[in-house]
Amino acid sequence: MNTYLRNITITCLLLAAVSVAFGREGVKLFSIGNNIPWNSASSWSRASGGSSCGFIPQSNDTIIVESNVILNTNFQLAGNGQLIVSAGSQLKGHSFSIKGLGSSSMQISGSVQVGQLEFNESSSLEILSGSNLIVSGDLVANSQIAMSVYGKLIVQGTYRADAGVNTAQVIGEGSIRSQYYSGVGMIVNMAAGSLPVNSYLSVNNWTGAVDYKWNEAGNWSLNIVPTSLDNISILAVANSPIIEEQAFAHSVLLSPDSKLTLTNGGMLSIDRNLEIEESADLHVINTSTQRCSLIVLGEVIGKIKSEIAVQKDQKVFVASPVAEAQSGVFINMYLRAFDEAQSNWGEYIVPTNVSLGSMKGYELYSPYNDTRVFEGTPNTGEVSQSITSLNEGWNLIGNPYTCYIDWKAEDASGMAWQRSSISKAIYYPDPAGSGNYSVYLPGSEDISINNGSRFIAPMQGFFVKARQSGVVKVNRNAIATQTENPVASLQNTALKFKLEGAGFTDESVIRFDAASTFSFDDDFDAVKMEGTGNAPSIYTEEQDGVKMAVNTMPSLSSSLDIPIGISFNNESQLKLSVEGANQFGFRYPLFLEDKLTGNVIDLRSDSVYTFQNSVSADPSRFVLHFDIIAGTDEINLNKPSIKVVEGMISITGNTEQECQVEVIGIDGRQVVLTNGYINSGLMIPFEGNHGIYVVKVSAKNTCYAHKIYVD
Repeated sequence: MNTYLRNITITCLLLAAVSVAFGREGVKLFSIGNNIPWNSASSWSRASGGSSCGFIPQSNDTIIVESNVILNTNFQLAGNGQLIVSAGSQLKGHSFSIKGLGSSSMQISGSVQVGQLEFNESSSLEILSGSNLIVSGDLVANSQIAMSVYGKLIVQGTYRADAGVNTAQVIGEGSIRSQYYSGVGMIVNMAAGSLPVNSYLSVNNWTGAVDYKWNEAGNWSLNIVPTSLDNISILAVANSPIIEEQAFAHSVLLSPDSKLTLTNGGMLSIDRNLEIEESADLHVINTSTQRCSLIVLGEVIGKIKSEIAVQKDQKVFVASPVAEAQSGVFINMYLRAFDEAQSNWGEYIVPTNVSLGSMKGYELYSPYNDTRVFEGTPNTGEVSQSITSLNEGWNLIGNPYTCYIDWKAEDASGMAWQRSSISKAIYYPDPAGSGNYSVYLPGSEDISINNGSRFIAPMQGFFVKARQSGVVKVNRNAIATQTENPVASLQNTALKFKLEGAGFTDESVIRFDAASTFSFDDDFDAVKMEGTGNAPSIYTEEQDGVKMAVNTMPSLSSSLDIPIGISFNNESQLKLSVEGANQFGFRYPLFLEDKLTGNVIDLRSDSVYTFQNSVSADPSRFVLHFDIIAGTDEINLNKPSIKVVEGMISITGNTEQECQVEVIGIDGRQVVLTNGYINSGLMIPFEGNHGIYVVKVSAKNTCYAHKIYVD
């Protein structure tokens, strides 16, 4: 064949190739059958669900994939051609490519897997929410039209942005992950050539350009701090983000080798999903006084690490925030569950492979300070724990989430919690170190004693008291995003007694509510749980001898006397103070009688009473009276005048009896103890003392206390 004929032959072959691509007008084709080959005339119909039309797709067709189709040839979209992959359908072709030219478009609502993908000129790609595109080789973005990604794009080769335009080549709220990035173009406002290997990309990406602070706008690719509407990605860069305050996102992706840290009580609230690559590190650092909150309202893919600080010689209640945790987390420490059927603690757990469950509580004791780590997938959905009422009904459960939860939370359907089988109060060791149990009791008038809070910290175990055997359930509606004012304020229907001694404290509450009864009420009362043997204990007793931490009664009369019990295994000085007496809503006199000494304290103003504890004395040595006590001289109840005048404490009253005067510092230390007569005026030198003191004046069966401030 001569050169001329050879040129004619080549020209004819080129024309033949063009005729294959544009041999007819563009038509709309629908896939038919399942796992059908792309390049087969029997695979396509002119109508959805119709019969074969004998056509195979060409570049300017509108091609609608409604079933599973096998791409068995390279394909080129051109002109105004369209490729639409419908929801629930798949297009698979690991060894073949798709190229876009002209004004063609590719829209994905289902799933696509191809070997190579390229977009040039004004062609476009749209990946809709819930869909995914996997490119096993390279993706080349040369189009002047922005790629729209609302689903997931995974490139297992190189994502090459070669258009050279200085505008974002990707829009949308989805995610992109590529093994490599290259080219002179931009990808979601970042230079393609500067992106770390194997990074996830989203609409806003962590760059760490300024420092480590999450809420610094300059650390983000859009120069905007993310909100709950933003999908974000954490890149593996030199400055890894640290959250010490409140932070928000719609979804979060941690790229391979990236790191994200929560510390100093920080909170990250994610409205949708969290995805953590295997080599990435999401670390939550908690201390004994500060717990962080990782809130995920969607699903979690991957594992986190959540630290728990363990202090020497302190018994605490713990619960796992992850699904996979085993007892080996606390190897060489003392871990045990509570056996409700025996109403006692179970044996210490020796094996390291015992599952800790997702809502079960444990007591933990360590002979040394240490930090342990829960590693696994955080619990996010509804979690439940079976409870029993075979004995006294005490069940130790726990917070199953990586964030604070609200014991008082109620969602629109009233189902943030399912807990009809238990009393309302919760109990756990006081984190402030009082030596007793914190108690929180929700209601129209909440009650907190010993720092009890409605907000249950992550990894916190707590006791509940069962009314009957059943189940406790919690869901995401109980998650607390704000934890201000965790301790309930005292209402004017309540009195709170505080006992202090030997560096420990305890509290007990007496209150009135017409909806309660004089017996134990699940919704209004809290039983007394004894704390450490080194701490003093204060409580009231019901007629059946049950000790109460919170005692709610329906009504009040002048004949009502309430025994107040004191328990302390130490012959030392104790201080008893009363909060709320001066604002008490019931118009009755309030007197506290010490039956051991015969002292009577007038509580019509807040009072402090210091006394010597006797281990052998009747524990019910105190009685609260709501009337003038028989045998008490009424005139002695008149309040003396107590003032600070030029370095002296001046006390004037109308009783002719000799009085004992005691001045006590706010630390409980006795500063002055003297006797004298106040009807003619008693002056006590007090120069050189500064601060707040309590002056207690006692005469016969009467005692009055008053706070003073010395400048």
